[in-house]
Amino acid sequence: MSKRQLHDAFFKHVFGRPELAADLIRHRLPAEAVDAIDLDRLEVWPTEFIDDTLRGRRADLVFRAPMRHAGEPETLFHVLMEHRSTPERLLPLRLLGYGMQLLTGHVERHAAEYGRPPRMLPLLVPLVVYQGPGPWHGPREMSALFPMPPALAAAVGPYLPQLRLLIDDLSDGGPPANPLRYPLSEAALLTMRYARNEADPDGFKAAFRALIDAARDDPHKVSVVEASARYLYDVSDRLGVGDIVEMAQTLADPEARETIMTLTEKLKAMGREEGVQQGMQQGIQQGMRRSRVEVLVNLIQLKFGAPDPATTARIERADIEHLDRWIARILTAESLDALLADAP
Repeated sequence: MSKRQLHDAFFKHVFGRPELAADLIRHRLPAEAVDAIDLDRLEVWPTEFIDDTLRGRRADLVFRAPMRHAGEPETLFHVLMEHRSTPERLLPLRLLGYGMQLLTGHVERHAAEYGRPPRMLPLLVPLVVYQGPGPWHGPREMSALFPMPPALAAAVGPYLPQLRLLIDDLSDGGPPANPLRYPLSEAALLTMRYARNEADPDGFKAAFRALIDAARDDPHKVSVVEASARYLYDVSDRLGVGDIVEMAQTLADPEARETIMTLTEKLKAMGREEGVQQGMQQGIQQGMRRSRVEVLVNLIQLKFGAPDPATTARIERADIEHLDRWIARILTAESLDALLADAP
């Protein structure tokens, strides 16, 4: 998996849970919106609403919850939750496409159930959690994708497709609309923030410890701890198995400590297996190079006489690419110097 995929997977693992997703939504939506939505009844909504042409590019997470005010049964609030580790210029367009598919699916389901289309559509907000190394610098709304001078924008702007992204920028973010309720949510976001900052491995370690501590009483503690430790190991270029073992030994929670120690044993075994495979490959490459050296030395001896020690050393240092080139060239080379003219 690429690092982008690793960041995505960790985000979905944590915030795919409705109670933590509700915490994140509450964290970023204005207070008036939070008061109008029954986030205690938030549920994960499947993404099958996306048609075959978009199947490979689904929204990361989709949630829905009922509105608190009285109204039709379909008075719902949807959140398209998208995680990004790099800015994407056409993201407003992509999320607009997802939103259109979701709303169209809602109309079709309502018509099938009630025999008529709904009078109104559910609310829909695109929430982007941005985990980049610097502040978000991509477009935040559809209007930014249309090249228009100010006069033209004033004339036709109101008639163009509209969508504005609500961005939770972990690199900066500004003041949240509301505080987080769950320490696990806060620690997960902090860990994701430091995961993109290799210049501060100590901050990453501190965030990781806070995340493990926050999971102490979580019903999914073992899963959270293992996913967090694996995330720490996979995305960091500066922290290895030894660092994770050292951190695990400082944890007060024995179950979390045991979970991480078991994981590190698996990682060590994987590392040993990778080392064996790498060693075998290096051995094969070395054997191929050695055979070419012997062939070239024999050909040189037949055409130019035995090479001196300095020439032999030059041949011994050469890589397979140079050796193959010299073997092909020896039939036409007029001298040993001409043969090895491009020797490294």
